[in-house]
This record gives sequence, C-alpha cells and structure tokens, in this order.
Amino acid sequence: MEKRKILLAATFLFVLIVLISFLAYKIVSVKKIEVLEVWVAKEIIYPRTKISEKHLTLIKVPKVYLNDDVIYKKEDLINKYTQIYATVAKGALFYQDYLEDLENLTAYPDLLLKKDQVSYSLPSDLLKSAGNSLVTGQKVDLYVTLNLKDQPPLTDCLIKAVRITAIKDRAGLDLTNPKSSRIPYLVVLAIDANQVKYLKAIGKIGSIDLLGVNVNYGENEESLLQMESLILPYLQV
Repeated sequence: MEKRKILLAATFLFVLIVLISFLAYKIVSVKKIEVLEVWVAKEIIYPRTKISEKHLTLIKVPKVYLNDDVIYKKEDLINKYTQIYATVAKGALFYQDYLEDLENLTAYPDLLLKKDQVSYSLPSDLLKSAGNSLVTGQKVDLYVTLNLKDQPPLTDCLIKAVRITAIKDRAGLDLTNPKSSRIPYLVVLAIDANQVKYLKAIGKIGSIDLLGVNVNYGENEESLLQMESLILPYLQV
C-alpha cells in the first residue's frame, strides 16, 4: 500500500513537471515572436485605384511572416495607386511592387480627366508666354495667333481655364520624377473633347501660347471655349 502511494506521488510529480515545462516553453516561445501591426486591404482593390483610408484595415501579424517589401505605414499607402497589373485581394498585404505614385504611372494624366475631357499635348516651347513657372494642376488661358494672308497677325484668347495635368521631359517622365531631366518637353492639358477640333485646325494656320493668369477659376470651370473669340470665325471645322 505504501509503495502504491509512493508510485502515485511520483507519477503526479512527473506529470506536474512535464506540464510546467510545457507551459514555460510556450511562454518563452510567445515572447520570442515579435508581432507587428500592419495595414491590409479591407476590400478588393482593383488596378489603377487611388488608395484611401476606406480601403485599409489594421491587423497584427508575426514579424517572421512579413517580407522586406511589405508596406507597414498608412502614410506610405494613402494616395498611392495600384499598378495596372495589380489587384489586391481582401485581407492581403500591400507590397512595394503593387503601388506607385500618380506621377509615375503610365498615362497617368488620363486619370485626372473629368467627364467629356481628353488629354491634349503641346510642345513645351509653347510655354514661352509664362516662362517655366507653370505647374501641374494650374489653370491657364489658351491664346492663339493666326498668320493671316495680307493682314497683320491676329491674337486672341480661344479657351480659358485649361488645366495642366502633366509637364513631361523628352523621355516622357513627369518633371517630379527623380529620374527626370527636369527640362520641359511636353505639357499635357485637360481639354473638352469637343474643342480638340479647333486646336487641330490652328496647327495649319497659326500658333498657340499658354498664359498663366491670376484668376481663381472655380473647380468646375474648365476648358471654357470663348464663343466671342476673334479666332473662331477663321477655324474651319
């Protein structure tokens, strides 16, 4: 009987030691695992989408599961665009290769167009009226000079409040791109689709200048064709 009690006590002690050892191991293991907070997609995000707070949710993930190219900070995600090939699944992490700044996206000016607008590019030497002071997002007035036969040149404003969506160098890089030469080559404008025919007609008989003006045009005041312009009667469209 005495031996049985000793055996039971020994067995209980052994089990207790094993249990304590297991718990100690788990505690140490948990302490060794570093957990980080990381932003993931709250919903499916399709290509060419501008990232905003509504697309993000915060979760905790063991650091060992995260690659070096994972984006952790919200400020590094907001206002970035998903690449044309990148669809981010709900709950997925964000990686550097998935996102790009607006200025670095291919054909990004088209993303800035409003309804019924198209992109129209002009050589940078047409910035002579405003020097090199023009910047993306600025609104300018479009002046036309016609070289008329047997008459003095005729100059007048044709379109007001034309928004600049990009200024690019010879390589097609936006001037804000770190790899850009910073030498303007093309200016890209947001033009009402119905006005492009006038600009094409001008190329045959005149020239175009962009003039930066100190006018606070309203947000919805863009690409305003001047119906009383002295230029219009000469444009056969």
